[in-house]
Amino acid sequence: MQTPPPSPALERALAGLRPIRTRRPARVLVGVAVASLAYAAVFVWKLGARSDLARLPLIPFALYAAASLATFLALLWCALIPPRGQVLPSGTTSARVAALMLGALVGLDLAIAAHPLAGGQLQAASLAAALAAAGRCLATSMGVVAVPVALGLWSLRRLLYGNGWRVRVALGGAAGALGGLVLHVHCAAPDAAHVGLVHGAALLLPAALLGVTAIGRLSSQADQDMSDEVARHGT
Repeated sequence: MQTPPPSPALERALAGLRPIRTRRPARVLVGVAVASLAYAAVFVWKLGARSDLARLPLIPFALYAAASLATFLALLWCALIPPRGQVLPSGTTSARVAALMLGALVGLDLAIAAHPLAGGQLQAASLAAALAAAGRCLATSMGVVAVPVALGLWSLRRLLYGNGWRVRVALGGAAGALGGLVLHVHCAAPDAAHVGLVHGAALLLPAALLGVTAIGRLSSQADQDMSDEVARHGT
């Protein structure tokens, strides 16, 4: 039996095929990391470094800066690089590493803020002044966070499904760590409560927002799929 020739439509479709480049996660990671760090550096340059930078003890300052940078790179790796032999980032690994590293960074933030060798002081401030300082730091952090989150989500636009909220949490954690690093270099607030609470919140807020948004989107999609099934079967 002779195989029939392909249809003209199939031949046209095959003639229009073009090779495409495969995704290279390592290049994506380097591109997002370099662009985000460059943006953060410009942010610090525009806002200026903290006025007490020359008087700060070197070791606590460098320790927190190194921890923030390491958290940023590690969580960005988890969000963008799939495990060996896989094509998608691991949601389970992303969530675990994000919880571990963000928890450690917040703990370090609280410890350094309260330690006198790090310049932390338990100073009382008026409520209005405290809220104004908190608003400025959170706005600064969100401004820094916007670029790594946007670049990361664009890089993952065709890869997130099901448990993608965990990957988004890792991406938000990476962005929060970068925002925290900028606050560490820029904000000279002497109040240990401000450093511990506001800067700590700036670390966690992007991860929480991305996670909640993703879970809400998945829930809405599930409800829509169920409604479509009910309408299709007339029950």
